[in-house]
Amino acid sequence: MSLPTGSLRHNLHTLAHCCDERSLVSNTVGTRLYHSSSFWGKIWTWIYDLFPCFLDDNQVSRTIQKTLNAYERKKKEIIPFFEAYSDHSKDVDTVRYKISEFNETTYPLIKRVHKKTLSHEKINKTLLDPKFFAHQKRLKHLIDVECELQSSTPYDAHDSVVKKWIEKVDDSQLSIRKLQKALRHLENSQELFSQLHLHHCKRLLQNDPKHLKWRDSLQPGTSVFCEDRKLVIGKKYSEHDGIIYYEIQNNPQYLLCIANNQVRLNIWKNATKDQGVSIKSATIVDVDATGRCALVERPVKLLGAYKWESRSSTITDRDWKQAQSLLPLLKKILQEKKLPEDLNPRALFVDVKGEIKSLSPLAKKESFDNKVFTDFIWYFAGNNHHIFQYLMIESGFHKS
Repeated sequence: MSLPTGSLRHNLHTLAHCCDERSLVSNTVGTRLYHSSSFWGKIWTWIYDLFPCFLDDNQVSRTIQKTLNAYERKKKEIIPFFEAYSDHSKDVDTVRYKISEFNETTYPLIKRVHKKTLSHEKINKTLLDPKFFAHQKRLKHLIDVECELQSSTPYDAHDSVVKKWIEKVDDSQLSIRKLQKALRHLENSQELFSQLHLHHCKRLLQNDPKHLKWRDSLQPGTSVFCEDRKLVIGKKYSEHDGIIYYEIQNNPQYLLCIANNQVRLNIWKNATKDQGVSIKSATIVDVDATGRCALVERPVKLLGAYKWESRSSTITDRDWKQAQSLLPLLKKILQEKKLPEDLNPRALFVDVKGEIKSLSPLAKKESFDNKVFTDFIWYFAGNNHHIFQYLMIESGFHKS
């Protein structure tokens, strides 16, 4: 007797929670497995106690084998749907439904097998298929997001397509962790990351509690791997827009940065590859494949940390020198009438070549507004009216 889909799902879920045959009981026809402590498990145990003639010592083992055989048939049936989804089939709703049904039935047990947390030789041998599981997991993460958004994934990374998708993402209750898992599996993720950053997808700024718990546990002296580099964390260097930057022991060239989720750093890396903006973001040297951390260039100095000392219209030599490092940027912004819309002045720094950059990632969206530019200068003046006036005049803003 073959297993109905409902029985296959039930048995696989039961085995995912417990695969110890001594703790399992089967019905008499060998189509359902139960844990002996469950309601139906107790019922069948009671029946077998009353009528031992119905009890077969190999019944549980045979039901497990029947379940595995049914799984193998189901696996063969689903492969064409996997291929159809990967080829962006026109009948995507049917394909998505079939794959979702298969994942709901099989994924909990398959996941345990590939995590090697299941102690049952026959089950492990039958279900272990790393290549198939990697494909299944990829599609599961993508389809989970599509089902929640009621919208297909934007394989075409054109503006209009991505904008509509971003609106759905931002209006949803989709968790950043679920979104992150899906984005990691997209073939066009490099282009899409740039688009998500450019169009300010708000969901990407969402905190990931699990990731933050890990970040909060880090202390000076803790070792962290960024790809194949083993880095020892030093003291906290700075924090901007939810991203914390740490010094690295015995490595004065770089900083280790960790965002508030595992999506932002990959987006930053891809969004800054072709920077056609007035102010560049810091150079990312490496991003861990998980998105947990990244290695970035270390500033020579943070501009916002400077303390102005002038107390009159006569600027001190020290302040004059600092102002000269700012004026080329201010003049450039004023001349081009371009200022990144997501610029955080507190994150600006001078690199080893004397160029002013941002520790926070910047999108390519730029505009210009007199008030924003005035506020920008006021911030750098550190509420010092004399410095503010000097920068306004020397930048040429008073003439514009």
